[in-house]
Amino acid sequence: MASLTAHELEAIGVTTYSVFAVAYFASCFGRISVACLLLQFTQARAWRAVLWSMIVFQGLLLLACELVVFLQCRPIRAFWAHTANAQCITPKQNWTMGYLFAGELGTCFLGITFLGFL
Repeated sequence: MASLTAHELEAIGVTTYSVFAVAYFASCFGRISVACLLLQFTQARAWRAVLWSMIVFQGLLLLACELVVFLQCRPIRAFWAHTANAQCITPKQNWTMGYLFAGELGTCFLGITFLGFL
């Protein structure tokens, strides 16, 4: 079994970092598009308020996640390469942000409640 060189490991780290930066956009915009679609199906004021609040929350969550991605290590290079005097958030803080994002995925099932109205 071949081992990876330092250059290959760094290339993997840069790619992983880039994927994280883009993946949050894809995930949040997917949920925002579902909420916008559901807005077309209802005229009930309460449901529209819930959907609009979900859209705003998704935007705020996206901003928070992107801030964490870009500010989790100073300098940014420390995310994928051993860098002297680097300052990164602790793994516990990183896990907390991950749990917050994953726990919020429950809003994906909001659309199921609309099936009874169609």
